[in-house]
Amino acid sequence: MFCLQDFYPTSSRRDFKRNILILVLCLCAFHTNLWDHILGKFYPAIKIFRMQKKIIRIMTKSDNRSSCRQLFKKLRILPLQSQYILSLISFVVQNKDQFTNNLEIHNINTRYNMNLHPPLLNLTLSQKEAHYSGIRLFNHLPGHIKQLAGDINLFKLALKNLLRSHSFYSIQEYLQTKLI
Repeated sequence: MFCLQDFYPTSSRRDFKRNILILVLCLCAFHTNLWDHILGKFYPAIKIFRMQKKIIRIMTKSDNRSSCRQLFKKLRILPLQSQYILSLISFVVQNKDQFTNNLEIHNINTRYNMNLHPPLLNLTLSQKEAHYSGIRLFNHLPGHIKQLAGDINLFKLALKNLLRSHSFYSIQEYLQTKLI
């Protein structure tokens, strides 16, 4: 962390941002089951998120106690939980053939026909798995972004812009926000 304070003044903001992203991604790769545990209170995820906020404060030369939410938006960097949302929804879109649309369940044209049909699960543990969580996160997207699911590049671009504009700190915050 201290080497970052020395590195930042001598490099451009773009290079520094790229190196920080590489550092955070390496930390995520080191904890192979990290994405499975972000929904809970998994210690390395919290530690990596705090480190990410500390790095953002160093980049912007902000106070240690200042909020990073607006800084994430300003720098157009996704917080760790938003990166999780992006990767999980991208997984769902790339493997859409493994999921069932509501339109495939019944032939009635409803406003939720683009939503994916969640499997009926009784166990909370099963509902926290990536397959079920991905369906919940995808179904919460606004309709205009769901329509882009046919073109993965356009879809990811629209999803990244949505996540950057809101800078979500948790899955619950994402699911409680009315997205337009």
